Amino acid sequence: MSEIEVIGSDDASHTPSTAAASPLSSPTPNLPVQRSWVWTHFKLLNDEGKVECQVPEKKKNGAPCNQRLTRDATASTKSMSEHLKRMHHILPPGQEKTSQLLLTNLLKRQRVEQRPVLTASLLKQAIGYFIAEADLPYSIVERKSFVHLLELLNPSTVNMEYGRKTMADEIEKLYIAHHNHIEGILKDMKHLSFTLDAWTSPNQKAFMAVTAHGITSDWKVLDIFIGMPTVQGTTIFDADTQLLGCMAHVINLAAHDGLKTFGANLSADDIVEKEVLLNHMDQTNQCNETRKTLINLQTIQWQTETLILDVRTRWNSTYLMLKRALDLKLVCTTFCSSNLSKVDASKFSLLDAEWAKVAQITTFLEPLYDVTKILCRSKYPTLSMALPIYISLIRTIYRIRETYDADKLIPAATEMIEKLKKYLTLALEKTAPICAMILDPRIKLSYFEKAHLFLVEHSISTVKPSEILKNFKYEARSFDQSPSKMRQGKASTKKSKAVKKMSIIEADIFGQGPVTDDLMGKIQQYLSEPNKKQNTDILYFWSRHQNLYPSLAAMAKCYLGIPATSAPSERVFSCSKTIIGSQRHSLGASSIEHLLCVKEWYQKFNEMMDSTSVTLKKANIDRSDNDDSDDD
Repeated sequence: MSEIEVIGSDDASHTPSTAAASPLSSPTPNLPVQRSWVWTHFKLLNDEGKVECQVPEKKKNGAPCNQRLTRDATASTKSMSEHLKRMHHILPPGQEKTSQLLLTNLLKRQRVEQRPVLTASLLKQAIGYFIAEADLPYSIVERKSFVHLLELLNPSTVNMEYGRKTMADEIEKLYIAHHNHIEGILKDMKHLSFTLDAWTSPNQKAFMAVTAHGITSDWKVLDIFIGMPTVQGTTIFDADTQLLGCMAHVINLAAHDGLKTFGANLSADDIVEKEVLLNHMDQTNQCNETRKTLINLQTIQWQTETLILDVRTRWNSTYLMLKRALDLKLVCTTFCSSNLSKVDASKFSLLDAEWAKVAQITTFLEPLYDVTKILCRSKYPTLSMALPIYISLIRTIYRIRETYDADKLIPAATEMIEKLKKYLTLALEKTAPICAMILDPRIKLSYFEKAHLFLVEHSISTVKPSEILKNFKYEARSFDQSPSKMRQGKASTKKSKAVKKMSIIEADIFGQGPVTDDLMGKIQQYLSEPNKKQNTDILYFWSRHQNLYPSLAAMAKCYLGIPATSAPSERVFSCSKTIIGSQRHSLGASSIEHLLCVKEWYQKFNEMMDSTSVTLKKANIDRSDNDDSDDD
């Protein structure tokens, strides 16, 4: 029997038996010489007369494909070649050395997943996503370098060139396709809440970001951006029952009220002088040398850091500014005492007593910073923490005030407490924060019961835990799914004589019936159980207890999905300024909305929508938007 030659094997080129077969032996027809390149990817099964593919599969974490093919009598390798091309996108190597096709290199060189066939519509969609995500002007598709790049990647794109208006229409189609996809997600949601935030673009167009929130059927937090319409006129609804203030804004307002009492706000003259100093530092070589010297001094103790400016509209920026200043106290003191700058920096130097004051302010602001980070989470329920955080902040500020003996600390703490008291009182008057707190198995009523005496002693609130529970039970009746309630519902569908509804007095005398007893019993059973640990996933808890507490689980889906802050809509606009730039300053309102929405949705879902089925209504096309100049 002749030896089988394996192309690409180092041993094959050095083994004498491989170079020449024994003259006494004759080739066997069933085992032909393996000379084709495909044998690098296949293994011959001698016992079965079949071959087995050895190409690593991505879906199998690198395990071989193991697809078996039957060889015909002619020993042709065409079926193997077609399999490699169709299933693994591996083509003949041509002049490439076979050693480069060894199995160890296949995962890096070949895509296992089947690639779609390039079409004009698919390319147009991909370019649309590229423009939206990278904040590029529509006119990029008309630049020669971009066209040449496409042709280099795939010569067939020479007949697939588009103009800026075509791309504007394509992005609008993608916007509609994504919008339809989101409608499909939201249509099955029974309870939804929304956050809103307004923004004015650099080209003076007003928008409002809208995000939707809720709990899905599999007990996951839904946090989705649904649109950015232009602000036109006013939108009024029942603010007393349907509007919840953003807790992060409330905390920020409390911080600024306290800082005013400290006298931390600078006068206009001080601000101008500091701006002149900073501008001068950027323009003089002497100050550049000073900066280098200070950085070298700074890096002896810390990593390279810079001072942070206070931005009034950005949460916690005052705390971060003061905290960084304390960290760089030595650097700031050294700079103000140096005479290398032409500007007199000594007037900005702080005395030890003033640095102590900064440290006190930072200590006051640190709890506010900590709770803001907790409240701005997007993947976990946050409203259940609203009431406990208000109460805990007030108690913490009281304790900090008693720690320091400074004249300005007491009025500053009082201002912060008054601001927090105001919004705590408003929160206690609304159903959502109360229900969310009780439905958190880690908190329930225990924290409010523990803090009730403190609230009364400091004249903060006289609301009793029993009143909180009463409001919760009243709201729970709207979600009642107890067995007797279900039986009553079925009985009501049958034709029977109408039963007169009991009055409030009669209900008090004769009882409220079995329906209320069932629901109230479940509430009492839930509250009597020990609280769960701090690291408990509260949505997982309710997913496991929805059969035991069906009514309370329905309430949990309604109230735990409400965010405590408007941070989700704030995040949308955090990167929106890149939409408008020197090359896109004339974009219309609808184009801005389409670009930002497509960018957000593509990054969230990591999925390209098919826009081929979307048809634009010519009557609704805003030609002023499609005529964007995209000045370069």
